Amino acid sequence: EHWKKESAKWAESLPLRLFHGTKNARELELEKVKRSGGILITTYGMIPTNEDVFIAHNWDFIVLDEGHN
Repeated sequence: EHWKKESAKWAESLPLRLFHGTKNARELELEKVKRSGGILITTYGMIPTNEDVFIAHNWDFIVLDEGHN
């Protein structure tokens, strides 16, 4: 929720996508980001288990949020 507010405040023209949840949910969000760009929000823990995804794409913005720790 925090990132939605911040995105709307500072980068309202960029779509915000969450890379979390089930594999299907993550794949859907990745396709959206690949088509239209935007900001991808995820956690450090998602990087090692999805390394191929992060290496295979030229990202505009990725936010690694660990606010819950």
